[in-house]
Amino acid sequence: MEKTVRAHIRKLLWDYKSIEKTLSQFTEILSTNNEVIENYPYLKHSTEEWTINQLVFNKCFYQTVEELLSDSTPEIVDIFQSKYLNGYSTKENAIVAYETCLSESTVKRRDLELLKEISKRLGWN
Repeated sequence: MEKTVRAHIRKLLWDYKSIEKTLSQFTEILSTNNEVIENYPYLKHSTEEWTINQLVFNKCFYQTVEELLSDSTPEIVDIFQSKYLNGYSTKENAIVAYETCLSESTVKRRDLELLKEISKRLGWN
């Protein structure tokens, strides 16, 4: 897998909470029959605007990660939570290893497996 693909998937994983929040807001909006602008003022002042393509991709990415995590080992889930969900882009594998009680080499190997599987499921391999 190319370095740029790994970097892109990692960026998406670090933005996972934001993607999840935005998708839930869209779901809430689409499930009501109320006036959108009046009831959801954050849409008027949003700094982030998604195109339809971005919305579809982010939904696909979110579902892919959710399905992958539901089928994964506890190690992978723990690494995902420590490194991406509760982590940050400069978080060292040593810290993730300490938080998950795994070796640093296991964290690195399992993280790469996670990224490869996401890439494969998205058709990027």
